[in-house]
Amino acid sequence: MTRCFDSVFSSSLRLGLVHDCGKHIQQSFTMTLSRRDGGESDTTMAVSGFVIGLAIVTCVLRFYTRRFTRQNIGVDDWLILVSVTTMLITAALLLWGNSIDPNGLAMSESTDPSYIYTPEDNLYLKISLVCSTLYYTITGSSKLGILCMYHRIFWVSDGFRRQLWVSMALVLGFWIGCTVATLTNCIPLEWSWINTLADPRYCINYNIFWMASGIVEMVLDIVILTLPIQAVAHMQLSLRRKLTVASIFLLGGFVIITGLLKVILGYSRTGRVPSYSNTEVWATVHAAMTIVCASLPIFKPLVSRFASWQGWRLFAITSHKLSIKKSEKDSGPHSITWSVVHGTLRHIDSTTSSSQGDDLQSATPEVILTLPPMVEFDHSESSQRRGLDAESEVQSSQREPMIDDAGAEVGDSEALSRRQVCPILATPEVVAKVNAFVAQLNETEKAGIVTGSFKIPRCIGNIDPIERLGFKGICYADGPLGINRADLNSVFPAGITTAATWDRDLMYRRGVAIGEEFRGKGAHVFLGPVAGPLGRHPLGGRNWEGFSPDPYLSGIAMDATVRGVQSVGVQSCAKHYIGNEQETRRSITQAPDGTELEAVSSDIDDRTLRELYLWPFVDAVKAGTSSIMCSYNRINGTYGCENDALLNHILKGDLGFEGYVVSDWFATHSTAPAANGGLDMSMPGPIDVAGIFTSSDWFGLNLTTAVHDGKVSAGRVDDMVRRVLLPYFALGQDENYPDVDPTTPVMLLVNQGGDPASLGFGTNVTAVDVRSNHASLIREIGAAAITLLKNENGTLPLKTPMNIGVFGNDAADPTDGLSTPIAAELGSDNFVIGTLDVGGGSGSARHTNLISPLQAIRERARTYGARVQYVTNNDRLAADDWHTIFPIPEVCLVFLKTYASEGMDRTAFENDWNSTLVVENAAKRCSNTIVITHSAGVNTLPWAGNPNVKAIIAAHLPGEETGNSLVDVLFGDVNPSGKLPYTIPANESDYNVPVLNNTSNNPSETHEKFEEGLFIDYRHFDSKNITPLYEFGFGLSYTTFDMPGKLDIDTLNAVSAFPDASKSVVPGGNPDHFTPVLCLALTVRNTGSVGGATVAQLYVSLPESSAPSGTPIKVLRGFEKVYLEPGETQQVTIQLARRDLSYWDVMAQEWRIPEGNFTFSAGFSSRDLKQTTQHAVL
Repeated sequence: MTRCFDSVFSSSLRLGLVHDCGKHIQQSFTMTLSRRDGGESDTTMAVSGFVIGLAIVTCVLRFYTRRFTRQNIGVDDWLILVSVTTMLITAALLLWGNSIDPNGLAMSESTDPSYIYTPEDNLYLKISLVCSTLYYTITGSSKLGILCMYHRIFWVSDGFRRQLWVSMALVLGFWIGCTVATLTNCIPLEWSWINTLADPRYCINYNIFWMASGIVEMVLDIVILTLPIQAVAHMQLSLRRKLTVASIFLLGGFVIITGLLKVILGYSRTGRVPSYSNTEVWATVHAAMTIVCASLPIFKPLVSRFASWQGWRLFAITSHKLSIKKSEKDSGPHSITWSVVHGTLRHIDSTTSSSQGDDLQSATPEVILTLPPMVEFDHSESSQRRGLDAESEVQSSQREPMIDDAGAEVGDSEALSRRQVCPILATPEVVAKVNAFVAQLNETEKAGIVTGSFKIPRCIGNIDPIERLGFKGICYADGPLGINRADLNSVFPAGITTAATWDRDLMYRRGVAIGEEFRGKGAHVFLGPVAGPLGRHPLGGRNWEGFSPDPYLSGIAMDATVRGVQSVGVQSCAKHYIGNEQETRRSITQAPDGTELEAVSSDIDDRTLRELYLWPFVDAVKAGTSSIMCSYNRINGTYGCENDALLNHILKGDLGFEGYVVSDWFATHSTAPAANGGLDMSMPGPIDVAGIFTSSDWFGLNLTTAVHDGKVSAGRVDDMVRRVLLPYFALGQDENYPDVDPTTPVMLLVNQGGDPASLGFGTNVTAVDVRSNHASLIREIGAAAITLLKNENGTLPLKTPMNIGVFGNDAADPTDGLSTPIAAELGSDNFVIGTLDVGGGSGSARHTNLISPLQAIRERARTYGARVQYVTNNDRLAADDWHTIFPIPEVCLVFLKTYASEGMDRTAFENDWNSTLVVENAAKRCSNTIVITHSAGVNTLPWAGNPNVKAIIAAHLPGEETGNSLVDVLFGDVNPSGKLPYTIPANESDYNVPVLNNTSNNPSETHEKFEEGLFIDYRHFDSKNITPLYEFGFGLSYTTFDMPGKLDIDTLNAVSAFPDASKSVVPGGNPDHFTPVLCLALTVRNTGSVGGATVAQLYVSLPESSAPSGTPIKVLRGFEKVYLEPGETQQVTIQLARRDLSYWDVMAQEWRIPEGNFTFSAGFSSRDLKQTTQHAVL
């Protein structure tokens, strides 16, 4: 038997065997059955059997890991599966060949020209040929699998990507070349497959082939092994990580050494075949080491998985109880608090009589046992895992319930009460109230609290009341710039306009005012602010709802808005989490032929996610936002509202988020996967619009059924309920909260174009007027956001021009009324004429009042007797029809607009409605032309260089006081101080990210790969050395400013490269991320003749010598708006925290401060930098 296996293996090798991980497994398998006796044979058989078993177990564990971490199966996984499957098929063929021709070895080694082949010999040779071909499949698939694994882990630069492609091409060529050689390197006896294929007597010397193929294999192994060195060199690792990586390379080196020994010792000086007796042990070890090295990336999450096993926790609890008993015996009763922080069990011991009521850990005994850090480096899934805290440990039905110190099971949110959390929400009193309320709920009521409903359609989103418990329900209302679908409300400046103020105080005051109006209308939840989209696409349809494509500026605005809204007892809902960067195919849609199309997948690597798109959400969580809205799109292949990696591990784990995750409307796609994946509330409840009338919900009854079926744990549902109720009670919404405005259901109908009277709604119901004096704040923000881009010869401010011309369809009152703009398509008849102060969609709002620019200019002109001529029809202006204008005005104000809305992305950079022709026709008649744009975002301004265009103003989307805000600046009542929150390009080709737009379900065409990494907006312009028309942070004033002196730096706290891992996670993450490190001081002086405000901006450049590739040249890390009288000088100080000076280390899975000199640059825009200095932080 063993002789025949050796014969099969020998014959296979003689037909062109090439060696790889899987091939070595086959070698070791067959070699163990070679001609040996006694203990030596038993030993080699045991080692070989272990190697084969290890390969199978590795493959099984790989797929098991993908399952419990809820990651998509990657190409590397499939390739490894192919390799192992092919190995098993080859083993089966070897067994078959042995049973067919026991004389196969002698036949294959025979060179006797008179030897006559038997039918068994013929079939034996055919099987050998098939095995040889399969060996190359094992070779190619395993090596390609390793390279694809590198793609997941180490895709850090374009250069590394090219190296991967070259290496893959080499392996693929090697695979194909060896397969072809197998079929051609022997002289065929007959071409028919049913007869003998080749005669070994006429084949080449395979002893030499063994040497040659082994050397080629070692070269490929060396190439593959050394590929990660470049990536690792760019990742600043801790000593522990360096040792880990070094151990991997040492194992890889051992693989090469064993391969070399196998080749050298296997060479036979006298025969035509290698000496198997000298190589089989080395081949076996070589195969084993290859498998171990290829499998290392999956070991850590498995270790974390097993470390979280209930038995370990019970052991720890038992030990803890013994320690408590001993402690009580020695010194009386104590409160012992245990927690696991980043994998380390620790306790806090304080007497039960402690008076620190606000310290939850000292106030309540606890045993918190969390999962150790779980890390899997996965580029394509962006699913790097870190340690979970107690509240997020039971986010899926697969995780065990927590055990309290009495041994009883408790839900995650009960554990919430025992954590040191944000005092805004989880005070001990609030948590006690939440727990008492939840204890009274039945399972139907619990499901109702986490499921939207239209049984009582009061608001756009509703949680039904529970009358027996006095719970009045929860009302959800859009949108980010004021309450939508309402009457007697205010329309505030859009997020992008607010960001253009660069004024923290105005951002906060806007949040307070919006919160007051929501509260007055009885709405419990403000569906905002917006940090997704961030602004990756300059033509994104909802960019205007957010603040800025710069994460720092956006994060400051998120923080201020959340704190402002919640200061008046209204919940904020930060949205859309995450990667929701385009409207096109944002959710499941239908192709023209009726085919259902999956939503676009935003494929974001780990570093880009953390440093760019997650950054402002961190600030929202740190500010105490009550809820987070998950987005429609997929992220790395998984829908946002069932994405375990993003919701449970990052949001609730790494960021310590205490509130609840609510779906975007109709963004839920499942029951158990969504609930276990971290979704706490499904909105609006029904599966789709049709479900409103059929009561078909993903949650609700289906959630209760999932609990009964064991698909979702009861503890998980309790966690969902507690998370929803925590902000409700924390913000006092259970007591004396205003009732929902009785006109809200009517306004929902009106917003959809319905007629209330026809459906029996009375017309005598009066809305609650919540506007107060908010118009003055809206006017102030609108003026502060106006960005002066061009002002030749002091054209502005206007003095007292007696003949003013107003042109453009953006100047007048909307001809279709004051409702929400609903121009679904440019060029439609909806809102063609009328000023644009807000975008469309759910983020819009219905006007009660609107001051157009034409109205405000006419009112101002009337105060000193000037005349105002106007044409607001762009078709006439584009056609150069000016016959109604005489005489030519002293100053021509041309108003342009760019509409954008939820549900569609913009398709052009220029302003809408023939804007360029309108400007050019005005400028050729009027030598003093001023262009004002009301735009939802980035535009090209092809007429900016026209010599007759003397001034340009970007007024953004300023809200209902748009005309008054503008007139304040035009006539000099307010000195413009706005700064661009984005970059205006000279050419549309200067931007680098188009919108993905197709109707394909091909996975390769539905994944939007964020290959630009961190390089969006000004970071992209800097990296490509592109000169913009107007750069990020730019904005002129009616005065001038300077920064005399130098940029001084003081160290506030000495820090190490990594934050203190022993600190408990609080909302926002590890508190050490926000430890102040540096204080920079600079001086700003008003060198002009009028008072005004400017924004001092600080940009940070990480050390080039130690920062990883893909690091932007500079990033905004501080700003301060200051008002100065003429000649006044003021010192500005800016503090930088640890996070501001760090990059996300994808290997360490932590923020890291690099070594070397940082460059700090201060100025008035991203390109106008006045002071620069260098300083080493470490």
